[in-house]
Amino acid sequence: MNGLSGARLVAMREIRERARARTFLISTALIVVLAFGAVGAATVLPDFFEDDPPTIALVRPDVPEGVAPLLEDGALGSEAEVLFVEAEAEARQLLSSGEVEAALLGGPTLAFRDEVSTNLEALANQAVRLATLQDVLAELGLTLEEAAPLIDPEPLPVTVLDPVEVTDSSGSDRAIASAAVILLLMSLTLYGSWILNGVVEEKTSRVVEVLMGALRPWQLLLGKVAGILALAVGQLAAGVGSALIAITALGTADLPEIGVEVGIAALAYMALGLLLYSFVFAAAGATVARQEDAQTVTMPITLTLVGVYMLSLTVVVNDPDGVLSQALSIVPVSAPLAMTPRIALGNPAPWEVGLSIALLVAMIPIVINLAGRIYAGAILRGGPRIGLREAWRSARETR
Repeated sequence: MNGLSGARLVAMREIRERARARTFLISTALIVVLAFGAVGAATVLPDFFEDDPPTIALVRPDVPEGVAPLLEDGALGSEAEVLFVEAEAEARQLLSSGEVEAALLGGPTLAFRDEVSTNLEALANQAVRLATLQDVLAELGLTLEEAAPLIDPEPLPVTVLDPVEVTDSSGSDRAIASAAVILLLMSLTLYGSWILNGVVEEKTSRVVEVLMGALRPWQLLLGKVAGILALAVGQLAAGVGSALIAITALGTADLPEIGVEVGIAALAYMALGLLLYSFVFAAAGATVARQEDAQTVTMPITLTLVGVYMLSLTVVVNDPDGVLSQALSIVPVSAPLAMTPRIALGNPAPWEVGLSIALLVAMIPIVINLAGRIYAGAILRGGPRIGLREAWRSARETR
């Protein structure tokens, strides 16, 4: 069987068998549940950690009319609960017992028990001033409109002689950049292990010997990687779709405003990173004949990914335009995990992004060729783990 038709048949076989497997069904269901749970937690948890508004006692006869609504409606930027009392002694008792955080006494005077809250002090001052403003203006013979220029004067015009462009890194861009790095690391390790274990399983069960009678090694390698990546895309789509359904159903969680550049970068580098490392895991799996040796052979790959991940969340986030961050975002091995945070938090030059993608795209066929050569030389070899150099020498076909 020639051409891509053989690889396509292998991919369809991989999809068909793995899609019916219990592990795939359970993991997909778990992803869906986690997506719903994450949205639900993002909706509910802030209510648990949100501080209750402070309570302030107002002595009814001594407090100007109109203060209470200003404190309660949040129009001044924050709000407080109001508790009316009839006597100053009662307000002081509530304050001493800790039932209220402050008390507005006659005078008016703002009282605290042991420590002044600057936020509550500012709120009470604003409320009293606004509540008594109309009376003061009436005594002066002014209307509110006439006094507006005095109360809230127009700010001075501002001009900048030599403006410097400043990159605005919004919180949503930071969030999507961090999420993209975490999701990519999880995807690389999860689906990479699928590919590696699948190669080892076929080699251990000697199924690969039967398949090699009709297919060439590169067709087996390409089909297996394509099939598992198709399932990976399906699982990720199920998770994203579940999250969107949960957001729509709950109606209380807001979607972040994701920058177009950040969103495109996250998707592009995720796709290229998965493609690059999938063939690395496949080649590594071909060099072992037992599942017990799989963890040993993946250790260098996993350590590399975790190391780049830590650098991306520390060095790149703290100094996105530093020399090390620039190098990490351009080198193909680390670019998928490092460039997205740089785009979100820094201001990489267009040539840096172009060079990063160009090198990554150029690296993928080289890795596929090397992985195919190693796969061809090691897939039919039994016994102990095969070294990369030995697998390379014993390869009978390079494609």
